[in-house]
Amino acid sequence: MLKRKRRFPEYAKAKKEHDWKAQNRIKRQTTNSLVQGSAADVIKVQMRNLDKALEKYDAHLQIQIHDEVIIECPIEKAEEVAKVVKYEMENAIDLKIVPITTTPVISNRWVK
Repeated sequence: MLKRKRRFPEYAKAKKEHDWKAQNRIKRQTTNSLVQGSAADVIKVQMRNLDKALEKYDAHLQIQIHDEVIIECPIEKAEEVAKVVKYEMENAIDLKIVPITTTPVISNRWVK
């Protein structure tokens, strides 16, 4: 999505040697790279935007796990921070076809 490139130089060798097993493995990796690489690109942009947007709320990114982000902030600012997080996460990148939706959860511990 953001023009990330992953090269598979071993594909030429596998093709030359007629190694069908290696060729099929590499083809699966190329498909997987598109999906996972795009997801990684999206979360990177979201995290960058969030880090900047949260500065004025005394809120801090604590950890990101897959598609979840843990943010710590003063309790009195939690509702406002949740709105900022929702906006930044959903509007970081326009996917055109599929909207990005988020569900912020306010909690005093890392368990839902």
